[in-house]
Amino acid sequence: MKRPSLPHWFSWAQDHALVTKFPLLYSQRHRLETSLRYGFQVQPGWYDLVLRTSEAIDRIIAEMPVSEQPHFFATQVRTKYTSLLIEMSETTPMMERIIAHAAEVSTRLCESCGAHVPPQASPNALYPPGLVYPPHGNDREWRTRVCTDHFNLYSRGY
Repeated sequence: MKRPSLPHWFSWAQDHALVTKFPLLYSQRHRLETSLRYGFQVQPGWYDLVLRTSEAIDRIIAEMPVSEQPHFFATQVRTKYTSLLIEMSETTPMMERIIAHAAEVSTRLCESCGAHVPPQASPNALYPPGLVYPPHGNDREWRTRVCTDHFNLYSRGY
């Protein structure tokens, strides 16, 4: 059986739209010291979640004194253990709450399409409950949180 090619990150257009719309948050997007220079390492299903989270954080940065703004920027946006991980150079308590909320919400959304993921027992303690593809295997395999439709599609090898 052929395995699906995972992952498919945000498209160039989605990437560009986020960087353009939130210039404060993604001001250091191309710095060599940040992993964000490789792009948003998140599948398209979480685009709206990343968009809303970016908007909230960028708004907080915009309300700061201009002299403090350059210290707050995203260094990485990626999937970790099938949930959203947003890393920042520095954070405020409010930013930390927004990021934690986004990570929690991501565990209930399909990474491929953004649909609701039904709660199910997790095959591994590292992963929150929900459908994870592949459902079994070693910890070195790429895992992705998926809705029932994408789970069935990936299981058939598409």
